[in-house]
Amino acid sequence: MDGFEKQIGVNLHGHFYLTQLLLPKLQACAPKPARVVVLSSTAHTMGNVDPSDLHFKNGRSYSGWVSYGQSKQADMIFARELANRTKGTNVTSVSVHPGVIATNLWRTTAPLMSAIVKTFVMDKDIPQGASTTLYGALAPELLNDEHRGAYLSDCAVATPACEPARDKDGKIGKAMWEVVESDIAGVVKSWEK
Repeated sequence: MDGFEKQIGVNLHGHFYLTQLLLPKLQACAPKPARVVVLSSTAHTMGNVDPSDLHFKNGRSYSGWVSYGQSKQADMIFARELANRTKGTNVTSVSVHPGVIATNLWRTTAPLMSAIVKTFVMDKDIPQGASTTLYGALAPELLNDEHRGAYLSDCAVATPACEPARDKDGKIGKAMWEVVESDIAGVVKSWEK
């Protein structure tokens, strides 16, 4: 997938690029507010964003779950950094943990693991799972500056479960943004050849 680790490529790079393409259209809606809702997960605790090694090519040990966790943490950081970069415009963003939704996502998982997940981990049906995403897209109170880049869970502003996801000083967000922007520019350039 264009040299990207698949999960970060799908969960961050693809959404980052789509957002960059849509941003001028969203800003053209001013003064009407526009929002970008980024799908994250409580799984953000299973990995840590390392802007210098997003693709696990510089010595970090690879694990599918760690990679997934990194991609979901990166989604939260992306939403916050996008909110920072669009401050003063009509555009804002939030990230959302929809819950562990009872879908057929686990169909290819080993039967025992699938049974455990269905019995003990899944906490929402499909309409319940959609509710926090809809809240992120529609709730008027999320237009306040204090909620720019917020992380949402169970239709409320929540605190990310690990320190890197909070990225209080914005260093990870800025560094990650630059890396992803460079990665995408390289791919777009290769498409033009």
